[in-house]
Amino acid sequence: MIIKLIPARDATSLFEYLAGEGKHNEHVDQRVIYNNQVSPVETVTPITKQDAKSLATDFETYIKEYGSTRTFKSNRKGAKNGSRDKLNFYHGVMSLEPDETPPSDETWAKIVDRYSTLMGWQQPDGNYAPVIAIAHGKSAGGSPHIHFAVSTVMANGQMIPDSNWKRRSIKAKRKIEDEFGLKPIESERAGYSRRDWKQAEEKRRKVRGRTVKESRYLQRAVASAALAANNEAEFAALLRASDLDINPRFGKGGKVTGYSVKIKGDNECPWYAAGKLSRHLTLPALRQDQGWEKTTNTEAARLQWEKGYAISFGAPPPLSKIMPDYARRIRAFSRTAPTSPAWATRAREAGAVLAAMSMRIEKNQPGKLWQAALTLYRAGETARRQNPTQVMRESKMLARTLLISSRLTRSNTSRILAASIIMAGHLRAQKQLQEQTRAAQKIHEVIRQTLTELQANPPEPGAPLTARPIADLVPQSELDKAIDQGRIIYTKGKDKWLIKGKNLNPGQTVTVTRNDGEQDQVLVGQVTRTNKHGHNWATFTNIPAPTTPRPASGGQVTPKPRDTSHDLEI
Repeated sequence: MIIKLIPARDATSLFEYLAGEGKHNEHVDQRVIYNNQVSPVETVTPITKQDAKSLATDFETYIKEYGSTRTFKSNRKGAKNGSRDKLNFYHGVMSLEPDETPPSDETWAKIVDRYSTLMGWQQPDGNYAPVIAIAHGKSAGGSPHIHFAVSTVMANGQMIPDSNWKRRSIKAKRKIEDEFGLKPIESERAGYSRRDWKQAEEKRRKVRGRTVKESRYLQRAVASAALAANNEAEFAALLRASDLDINPRFGKGGKVTGYSVKIKGDNECPWYAAGKLSRHLTLPALRQDQGWEKTTNTEAARLQWEKGYAISFGAPPPLSKIMPDYARRIRAFSRTAPTSPAWATRAREAGAVLAAMSMRIEKNQPGKLWQAALTLYRAGETARRQNPTQVMRESKMLARTLLISSRLTRSNTSRILAASIIMAGHLRAQKQLQEQTRAAQKIHEVIRQTLTELQANPPEPGAPLTARPIADLVPQSELDKAIDQGRIIYTKGKDKWLIKGKNLNPGQTVTVTRNDGEQDQVLVGQVTRTNKHGHNWATFTNIPAPTTPRPASGGQVTPKPRDTSHDLEI
């Protein structure tokens, strides 16, 4: 759940926008779901643009009567630098993840009421600040959300308590998530930094038929290249070999200070600075973590970044050759205590290992392996926290100082304070240790489940879902003409992939043409739909490509037992 508060001055403009059609015509069923100026407060009332003015007038009653004494930096168009506006109210947004079930209007009203109480906008003595919440369907990105406005002036003329309001809002949000069973922001609870998703990025992902957004696709490729490179020059060459375009940044003396990457051949893909992918994939961080400062020829690295001279790496080694090293790194992570300073580094190393395995096995469509790798990488991006031992050391030093002071002044107050500080240090250290242990257990469980599932159901390379559907590439009229001429294509159904063609019969073996020109043999299943043009939609089963048999030897061959020495141990 996300709660955002924005300082504002004009309630009429806000209510007119919320009651209107929206920037992308996404507003539907506009209604007031909470208003603590009427009884009952949870009364659901439809709202139109014509009602917005009267609603704003009632909302601003106490602002006009007493006046607001607070201001904020103006964000109006054409406002002069440094100009300030009256802070009349806060415009708030409560938003959930797109895949969450939208709460009912009654539940939303209870959430707003609880949040107002926790923020001090509704007090036990009956004093309150006007709060109005409006719902109008999902956002353009598909997120269930509501808007609310809270006046800065309360019924008795006092200003609302808004000191440290950001910190108090986070605490209130966490309580609401626990009380109402809402999905928390994973990075906020875990303590790691995560770049927020962008609507345009999600749209490009859907159009191109990718399983992940381009920033995650690039992060996987960069992490894999960093793991395989022995020095900085090899890293730059491996980025280009991974079908990425790179754009280095040069500082004084021609030294490379950073880089950006994008997917090669994708003109709509923007450049992503390494820090936008992960702060541990920036060039200074990689030089420090990988030890490239000692092994890199600076001039060779500069020429590789600038000119991109070809480096022949030869054929990639088979997984059986590099699996021992991969297993060693993952075992090193699993055996590291979560309180150890090396835990985050080992987590990132194990994440890079799984990212490299994903590049080899899942190829252009990252799946479960990459999700497990991302979980580990996020664990390694935790905010810098104090070690429990360091917490205790600081508490003891402060307590020792107070004890010395108590001996000099012969005061019992300092002794009591010293004992309290030591007790508080013990509690803080215990809480820190519990949080880190709980996070480590969760991550180990995710990795174990993923690898177990992959072992039971190994991915099939070259599955037809790696192709972008033709329907996204050509107009519908051209597509119908191609189907009339006998072409069969893949198309996305409601919850699974189907094939589309003419005169499809169950049990028939047909050839499906992918958008890249490749063809697959599939077995027609059940016909689910037929339109007026005679085009059929049907389920299908892949027919595996025949394998070339090995030449028979003169004697009988006894199969060797499978070597399990390189199996991953978690």
